[in-house]
Amino acid sequence: MKNLIKSIIFVLIFIVIYIGLSFIFVPKNGLKKYGIYKASLYEILAENRNTIDTIILGDSLVYSSVTPMDIYGKYGYTVFDCSEPAQVIADTYEYLKVAVESQNPKVVILEPNILFRDPKKRPWYNKPLKIIKNYLPLISYHNSWKRLLNIDTVNPHVVNAEKGYKRNIDVNPSYNYDYMRLNNKSQRIPNDNFEYLEKIIDYCKKNNIKLVFMAFPSQKSWNYKKHEKMEEISAFYNIEYINLNLIDELNIDWKTETKDFGSHLNFYGAKKVSNYIGEYLNSLNIIESHKNKKGYELWDKAYSDYISKQ
Repeated sequence: MKNLIKSIIFVLIFIVIYIGLSFIFVPKNGLKKYGIYKASLYEILAENRNTIDTIILGDSLVYSSVTPMDIYGKYGYTVFDCSEPAQVIADTYEYLKVAVESQNPKVVILEPNILFRDPKKRPWYNKPLKIIKNYLPLISYHNSWKRLLNIDTVNPHVVNAEKGYKRNIDVNPSYNYDYMRLNNKSQRIPNDNFEYLEKIIDYCKKNNIKLVFMAFPSQKSWNYKKHEKMEEISAFYNIEYINLNLIDELNIDWKTETKDFGSHLNFYGAKKVSNYIGEYLNSLNIIESHKNKKGYELWDKAYSDYISKQ
């Protein structure tokens, strides 16, 4: 009996110590050198608390299509791209939760291309392992002790100067102008993805966040059948859906505004998308301008640096 009590006490002490260490070691600035499992997942934690108006979630279409600094420069709205290459929707849900830990966004824009991606076909995605890492963060962040000793520290605000956007000025043209034409391609959404979509929808409702589906221009990722499927989904869940591939006034020039033959926009195309998003956010009348206001000095500096690199 004494041995059983000792064992229980040992387990309880271990749990308390583990939880304490997890709180200390889970990184707050999104730097890979600190052993972070997904660096981009934590970039937003480098921002001052409750200073981000809009979070944009999704895959590479997000960080290729939206330049938050352009939106801030014209409207004073703070936007952050929370994205990574070939993101799966389970990770999108984690990005959202991490962002809301330190921010109180009014709007979340979800690029819905991720809904059509099957996580089981991604070699890095392992659902059981992901669950373990969520509950046992020290597995992912075992090198974070370096941060405690101030080893190799850098200013995280420099790392996030363009707020998740990855600038690319390459020009590799495409001449496929009718990629959104009516076709008979089959488009299927994996059943598991609906589970996480509903989690995202419920999480936004719980936190009083307006959720919007917005498809960014991409000849490789979007076609008419995908668009048709998203119209069905948006109607079913009563979520606003905007497909920028069908917005003529956006006027994307696929000869000069794509970096990789139509798959993603380059910097020049992204500026057009960003202007559209700024106008859209302005039309909602739920966000105020933060330009030159107290608490947003780092954004003003970041915008000044951004302009100097044009």
